[in-house]
Amino acid sequence: MKWGISPFGIWKSGTPAGINGLSGATDLYADAVTWMEQRWLDYLTPQLYWAFGGGQDYGKLAPWWATQMNGRHLYPGLGAYRSDPITFSGTLFSSSEIPNQVRLNRQTANVFGQVFFRASNLNPFMSKGLADTLATGLFRRPALTPTMPWKDVTAPSSPGDLTVSLTGDSRFTLNWVAAPPGGSPTRTRFYAVYRVRSSTVPDWQAVMADPANLFAVTGQTSVLDLPSTTAEPYRYVVTAVSRNSVESIPTPEIVVHGSTDVETEVPPAFSLEPAWPNPFRGETNFRLTLDRPSRVDAIVYDVLGRLVDVLTGPEILDAGEHMIRWVPEPGTAGTGTYFVVMRAGQQTVTRAVVRAK
Repeated sequence: MKWGISPFGIWKSGTPAGINGLSGATDLYADAVTWMEQRWLDYLTPQLYWAFGGGQDYGKLAPWWATQMNGRHLYPGLGAYRSDPITFSGTLFSSSEIPNQVRLNRQTANVFGQVFFRASNLNPFMSKGLADTLATGLFRRPALTPTMPWKDVTAPSSPGDLTVSLTGDSRFTLNWVAAPPGGSPTRTRFYAVYRVRSSTVPDWQAVMADPANLFAVTGQTSVLDLPSTTAEPYRYVVTAVSRNSVESIPTPEIVVHGSTDVETEVPPAFSLEPAWPNPFRGETNFRLTLDRPSRVDAIVYDVLGRLVDVLTGPEILDAGEHMIRWVPEPGTAGTGTYFVVMRAGQQTVTRAVVRAK
């Protein structure tokens, strides 16, 4: 859980200098500075529904709040309703007001985003073009929510088997195998797809650190792309993302030349046949074929992502065929569905098995 409050935008009249108005701490008994000193909250969204200048100057208030956060996150509340002439009868914001507030936020340390009040006021037919301005300009690229380092920062398991399939009209679809289920908070919430154009293998850590290379954030296990045909190929990797925006190790990259030729950086390390018998009662078996000596892990999870059993690993197995057997210990696995996750090198495969009565 991420716990935050949206207090009145002025803590005390006169703070910072030149600010005047209702005092949230003394008039509303909402002392947000004390909340931050005690770190009782994960974030604040003060109601900064004012323009630049005057006695409630956004240009003074937002940076001041940023100095009070004590390591927690600040997402200022912006008054989108004041751009909507249909629902707001007061003095309207200019068309540049909120975009300029977003720009200030991005230039101010300890400001990690913003919250628009209200979503209904971002209707594209209202708000003096605000929705179009945000969608085509400041928010034209996808983004991950900020990571809260005081929460759990355990990374989820990596997705597996990144592949590409042509869909016609120079389009293609990237597909990957869902990351193995993990218990909260390491359960995968989204997948992040990174794309870069490069003739050589890039430094993926540097690529992923540049927000411009984040191509998509999705809850699905596929994404459609239509890149332009260029001399340099497009390279992709995918990560699994937790609720706290902690990312897994990326998949091996896949390379697309123009929109037809495809290559992978690392060939599959193994193949895993479906479990047999399945459903099973006493035991079930998996035939594993390794193309080269590899470190292998085989782990069983239940449908809630809880660890049930470790079948092998981590250990180095020789190239060739191996039989992996699961014989549940009495009382450890009742009837139901389980997921056997097999990892070898950077490849991961998940098989579902059902234990019958």
